[in-house]
Order: sequence, then structure tokens, then C-alpha cells
Amino acid sequence: MANGYFQADLRSDASYIVLHPATEGGQPIRFDELERYLISNKLTEYKKIDLKEACDKVEAEGKPAMVRVGGALPYKIREEMLIFLSEDKMRLTARFYPPCVKGETMDPDEMIRQIQANGIKYGIDNAAIKDYVTNRRFCTDLIFAKGKPPVAGHDAKIEYFFNTNTSLKPAMNEDGTVDYKNLDNISHVTEDQLLARITPEDPGIPGMDLFANLIRPPQVKGRKLNTGNNIRMSEDGLEIYSTVMGHASLVGGQVFVSDIYEIPADVDNSTGDIKYSGTVHVKGNVKTGFTIDTQGDIIVDGVVEGATLKAGGQIVLKRGVQGMQKAYLESGSNLIAKFIEGASVISGGYIETESIMHSNVVAKTEINVTGKKGFVTGGRIQAGSKLCAKKIGSPMGAHTVVEVGMSHETKQRYNELKTELMSLQKELSKAYPILQTFMAKIKEGEKLPPKNMLYLKQLAAQTKDMEGKIKARKQEYELLEAEMALNVGASVEVQGIIYPGVEINIANCRTLTESERNYCKFTVVDGDIKCSNL
Repeated sequence: MANGYFQADLRSDASYIVLHPATEGGQPIRFDELERYLISNKLTEYKKIDLKEACDKVEAEGKPAMVRVGGALPYKIREEMLIFLSEDKMRLTARFYPPCVKGETMDPDEMIRQIQANGIKYGIDNAAIKDYVTNRRFCTDLIFAKGKPPVAGHDAKIEYFFNTNTSLKPAMNEDGTVDYKNLDNISHVTEDQLLARITPEDPGIPGMDLFANLIRPPQVKGRKLNTGNNIRMSEDGLEIYSTVMGHASLVGGQVFVSDIYEIPADVDNSTGDIKYSGTVHVKGNVKTGFTIDTQGDIIVDGVVEGATLKAGGQIVLKRGVQGMQKAYLESGSNLIAKFIEGASVISGGYIETESIMHSNVVAKTEINVTGKKGFVTGGRIQAGSKLCAKKIGSPMGAHTVVEVGMSHETKQRYNELKTELMSLQKELSKAYPILQTFMAKIKEGEKLPPKNMLYLKQLAAQTKDMEGKIKARKQEYELLEAEMALNVGASVEVQGIIYPGVEINIANCRTLTESERNYCKFTVVDGDIKCSNL
């Protein structure tokens, strides 16, 4: 395969250009290139249309042709090399035009000198130049110099060998019930178990352009294995292991291992209240009046009665809570229970249960009341994004309130700000008239006693402070108000029946169900709560 090219034939009476066709799929002669060559060599005595037709004919017939392009020249035309540099300065391309018939060719040294004269200091391909000299190819792009591209490295990577996904939910049994016995979201570990391994960052390999400028690879990020108690690190600092049997968790990028405090029977008079830094696993029940307070998880195999449970991690009740309106449960993460009855519950993640009866239940994200029963009856249920249940309310009219669309903490902060703003504005409205009275007296030229001047300065400072507080709190209040108004994605999903008399609040909208509805979904549409079929 060879591109079409042209060659000057300089005779004593005139100058001609010989047009050679492309072969075996090569590119035809580029007419603009031919014209540039003729003009640069002062061969301009031709008709453009005739020359163009000759080029087309050469390619069509596949035979060379000769066209007169000027008078006799007093010199011979040497072989010509044009060089082109890529924008990224990583590739130099050479393109050759043949010497006239019986003209001189360029040697490799001359080619290299011309390349170097353009400032090229790196990557000249001597082998490519030598290959061209032994096999000349005209009007063809040939790469005579290449830079060295940088080799990208990679960020440091950490591989964890325990479950770090706290959003995992219990699996469903074949009969439609929820499996609360086999839970994979508690990461039990044994002594000397590998917890994590880090692959250090690779900075990569720098490159170099044709001007010998260093090209640095993209910057990479390093990482460290951040650990807490009960963990040892390997000598090379690349692996960490548990030093105890316990429970592993990943919190804010840091690995924690808390040893498990196992209570073989009930939490009652025989144990007293439990306060522990790790995970607490109760094999029996938690009796009324007792407290478990831990920074880790709480796992209870039996029933929680009217007790208090506070966990920095998850709370898992493999049976449930029968609180008799005395139980209080608070988890920093998810809360999973077979049933919730007569209890106050606050979860920093999601809540998963088969039934909620006469309880005040709050979840930062969502509440799923699933399984065969899947009912919510009585009490107040608050979820940050979604409540999903089979039955809500009761045919007996138990007062049931459902709220979604804003987390409990956010709503609490919203109400606090509202109260604070009212109080500050009330105080400010009292201060302004006093300030105005004093300022009017000063403008009239009245000289105030030192005692009054001191009071005036103090009042002015207090007023400025109140104005600053009002401004800051108003901004936060308006942001939360906008969040309430825009939270249209929140929903109440009924996978069975919702009874009349259920109060539904989504963001800042409210409605009361007036009749039974089946398989439906409540969302905010155009500022109102609408019910649609599932």
C-alpha cells in the first residue's frame, strides 16, 4: 500500500510535475498539498482546473500523468521533509516530498539535525528514520519521534473482611415471615481474625514529552488503617487483626472491635443494670425496670419488657419488645425487632419489624413493617423517608398518627428554632423603643448620666448580639422549611389496607383517612397529600 504522490521533472525548456496514483488502498494525492509544494518551488504556470482534472484522472485510471507547471528552473529541487508536532508535544510526524528527477535525497543525519533544530530533545526514533531511508514513502505521515506517556498509578485501597453494610435487612422465610434469628448485619469476629488489608497507593511512573519536559502522572490518594481498641496491626502496617472475640464495625472510616459481654440468662435482679463499652448479647429476656447502656450493639434473644435499651450501634431483638408503655429503646444505627408493643423507640437508621402496636416509633430513614402480619395500630410513627406496612390503623378506630418526610432530629430542631426566633424577636421588640428614646435625647443635645450611658452601651451590644442570632437562626429555619416543602419523595406505602381515622403527615402537609383504602401509596403532589394505587 502506498499513497499517491508527485515529483518534479525539471527540463531545459520547462518544468513538469509527475502525478503518481495511490496503490493497494493508499490515499490519493491531496490537491491542497500539491499546490503548496508547487507554490513553494515557484512552479505556478498552470491552470488549476486542468491540474485538478489530471489528479482525478490519475486516480481513476491508476496510471501516472505529467502536467506542465512552469518554465525552466535554474536549480534542482532536493528531497523535502516537513514535520508536524502534536498538541500534547508527545508525537512528531514527518512527511516527505521526493526530489526532482535526478535530484538529491536527504540522509539520516540531515533529518535528525532538522528535527533537533525544532527543539526536540527526547524520543527520536532512529529505527523509523533508517526504515524510511531504505523504503522511501512520499506524501505519507511517518512518526519519527514519540514521547513517553506517564503511567497512571492508583489510590490506596482498603479491603474489609467483615460486613460493613449496615443497611442490610433481615431475609424473608419461604412462608412470608421475616427471619429474625439469622441476621447477617452483626459482624462477629474471632480472636486473631483478619479485619482489613490495605493496598498502598502506587504513585505511577512519570513520562516525558519531546522537549524533555517531565510529565507527572495523576496524583493519587493515600489511605491509612484507622483503628480503635482490641486491634493489632501487622509489622508492615498493611493488615489489622482482632485481639478479642467480639463485634467489628466501620464508623467514619475507622475500624472498631468491641468484645461481647454475654449474659447467659435474663437481665434482672441477678445482673442489675448493664453498662458496657462493647456489644451486649442477652440470651434471655430483659425484665421491666432494668437498663442496658452500651456504645456497641445490643442483641436480645428473648423479649424486652418495660426496660431501657440504649446502643451506640444497632439493637436486634430476635423476639421483640412488650413494653407496657414503660420501654424505651434508642439505637445509633438500625433497630430490628420481631414486634414492638407499648414502647418508645428511636432509631438512627431504619426500623424493621413485623408489627407495631400502641407505640411511639421514630426512624431516621425508613420503617418497614413486613412479614405475615405487617400491621401498625395506635401510637405515633415517624420515618425520615418512608413507611411501608400491610395494615395501618384498626377497625376499632385506635388513634394512629403517621409522619414521614423529615427526620425526628430535624423536625425537633425546626421546632426549637421556631421557639427561639419568637423569643428573640420578642426581646428585640422591647429593646428597640428604649434605644430610640435614648438616641433621640442624645441627638437633641441632652447629656446622659454615666449610669445611663453604661446601660445604653450594654443594651446596644445586647441588641446587636440578638440581631446576629436572629439572622443565623432565621437562615437555618428557612433552610429546614424549604426542606419540608421540597420533600415530595417521602411516602406512606400500604401493601394491604389502611383504615379510616389514620392521621397522615408528609413534610408540612396533613390528611385524615376517611374510608378504607387498599394497596395504595400516599405522597405529596402539588402541595397536597394524594393517594394512588400501587
